Amino acid sequence: MKKIIVTAVIFITQMVWTQDLGQYLAGHWEFDDANNLTLATVGPDLVLVGSDSAIAGPGDGNGGVHIPTGSHYVVTNPIDTLLSAGSYVNEFTIMMDFRVNELAWTSIYQTDTTNASDADAWVTGSGAVGVGATGYSDPVVSPRNWHRLVISVVNTDTSIVGHDGFYRIYLDSLLILDGIPQPPDIRFGLREKILWSADNDGEDGPIDIAEIRLYNKALDDSEVASLGGYSIHTGHWTFDDPTDLSNAEIGTDLEFVGTVTATSGPFPGDEAVNVLLGSHMIATHGIDPFASEGAKVNEYTIVMDVMVPVLGEWYVLWQIDPTNESDGDFAIRPTGELGISATGYTYDSFQVNEGEWYRIAVVAESGSRYDIYADGKLVLQGTPDDTLDGRFSLESTILFAADNDGDDAPINISDISVFQKALSDQDIADMGGFPHLTENTLVGHWTFDDVVNPLTATVGNDLVLVGTHELTDGPTYGNLGTRIGIGSHYRASHNIDTLLSAGNYVNMYTIVMDFRVPTLGQPWNSIFQTDTSNSTDLDCGIRGTGEIGIGDTGYTYDLFQVEEGVWYRLAIAVLNGLRYDFYINGEMVMEGIVQAIDGRFSLDPEILFFADQNGEDGTIDVAEIMMYSTYLSPDSIASLGGPGGVLGTSDGPSGIPYGFKLNQNYPNPFNPTTTISYTIPFNSKVKLVVYNLLGREVRTLVNGYEKAGMHVVDFDGSNLASGLYFFRLTSGDNTQNRKMLILK
Repeated sequence: MKKIIVTAVIFITQMVWTQDLGQYLAGHWEFDDANNLTLATVGPDLVLVGSDSAIAGPGDGNGGVHIPTGSHYVVTNPIDTLLSAGSYVNEFTIMMDFRVNELAWTSIYQTDTTNASDADAWVTGSGAVGVGATGYSDPVVSPRNWHRLVISVVNTDTSIVGHDGFYRIYLDSLLILDGIPQPPDIRFGLREKILWSADNDGEDGPIDIAEIRLYNKALDDSEVASLGGYSIHTGHWTFDDPTDLSNAEIGTDLEFVGTVTATSGPFPGDEAVNVLLGSHMIATHGIDPFASEGAKVNEYTIVMDVMVPVLGEWYVLWQIDPTNESDGDFAIRPTGELGISATGYTYDSFQVNEGEWYRIAVVAESGSRYDIYADGKLVLQGTPDDTLDGRFSLESTILFAADNDGDDAPINISDISVFQKALSDQDIADMGGFPHLTENTLVGHWTFDDVVNPLTATVGNDLVLVGTHELTDGPTYGNLGTRIGIGSHYRASHNIDTLLSAGNYVNMYTIVMDFRVPTLGQPWNSIFQTDTSNSTDLDCGIRGTGEIGIGDTGYTYDLFQVEEGVWYRLAIAVLNGLRYDFYINGEMVMEGIVQAIDGRFSLDPEILFFADQNGEDGTIDVAEIMMYSTYLSPDSIASLGGPGGVLGTSDGPSGIPYGFKLNQNYPNPFNPTTTISYTIPFNSKVKLVVYNLLGREVRTLVNGYEKAGMHVVDFDGSNLASGLYFFRLTSGDNTQNRKMLILK
């Protein structure tokens, strides 16, 4: 899975304006005078079209301006056209310090003096920068944060030997787009006037601007670097290269003390390290102490992706004492709470589960904040240092997974980021976190065990049958299924929020299904179809020779083939843009070809099971279907096991509980004893009661607190008369009823 860490950009880390660049400065507008926002420091004053308002800029004493949609500035072009070839200005550099509070199409500048055309550079709704003719960058702009944008341009006829033009865009001194060069004297040359934040048809979303500079020279990489930027992401370590685990993505490489080894991370391709007892990692965090008050670093944010294999021990995440002669400064208690005694623990608000990955963040600001977050959510407002340069202020290094007296049990770490600013709640929320099956990620569950209405959902919405089906046996005794023939299918509303994944549709999900093919060679058996009109080919199927897949994702040719008459548990874990994986009975059988975001394999609000538009939906049996709103990890899918089994019991490999389910008693009918089994998703109070036909309680079998997982209860009806009875299971907000028959 992609790293979800985002680079917040709030504080100026470098602000160099050399004399050499100053000689090329033709226009400069700083917006520091709230009473005269259009005033120029160099060059002509701006002319306002519409409205503007003064705002605080990105640094102390640094002002800015807010420009709403429909408003812009006009300035007479101060660059002499004689400085570049052609009738227009064809060589120039624009620098703009800006912020957008919500991503939308937002104009940077416009060369059409009448504003009758599209803008000439945008921030798009996805956070990319550019324009169609020159190209767009990858999404890089973070909402609510300041950025320094530099556009360096040489328009020239590249067909002429020796005429090398370029259109380069930089963000916070990093080159984000080496765009397509443009000919001279067309749209991308500067005319007699320049329009800042203007567009002709509403693609000029609200923007905050703190500074604009216009140079009469196309700045090179080193000159742009000297302008600096606003990035506060000072350290980032991902551990994705097993040959160089200490490598820094941002900042300085780590130094290992003791034993630090490569291990698997939370998702395929997202790797990790295991730091053993008595070992740790030394990080030069790169935070400028002048960025906060005091002699040390008194303001910072640390974000770590961590997993504890087994609870019952102390796990230290970091240590501020560079000599490691003190207790750790942030830890996970043996019972899973986060914190340290000086700041407090997340006793009632949060505990980690062993074997699960979490994104843990601490935002520290001496005298005011020590906030602890888990997976983007605030879980504790801890007690901060009450003075500057106290216990939680930083020297030049941090020791990760270090403690002086053995409270540093082996821990897995997949990602570490350090920021030199106290990030906001929204900044942390934007970083996201890891899915947990205890957080309603099971959005649909259908067992087909109710003979009266096999379409009933245990979780989510009931299925809708299109065509016909018939009841059949399932993979285990008492586990029923249905048989769906050619021309019939199920329609399911999955309730997955599109906001959980990138794109406009659902691009992250997992489907788990217990199925059996009665006869191969039909020639196809459809698994699912994303086209809710069922007017296109299926999106996953079983070939007549038993392979699973589709042309776009690939087939399990040499890896796996279905045998007719055999039950399987198929899992398909999808993260469009990064992963598309196939599993059988808990084991990965193929890494499918990755699909595009919002492409064919993204989901509308509904999905069709076993559907195809042209008859490639041969007869198939199904005993259980589950849909999850996340890309399940290999460990999570391994815990689901094979067909007919109880999924994710509390003693499973990942410790992840399953959904709520009351199974049919066995045997049924019975005389005088029978067995009732059920699973519950969370540790909770459980009540299992038997009622007669009049609704009167005749026996309470369970009434107490139980752990998540599978439970089995024997019922003796020897003192009851023959007849029909009901039994009801209640756990939390979940309730399910079943019937049983005593025959004496």
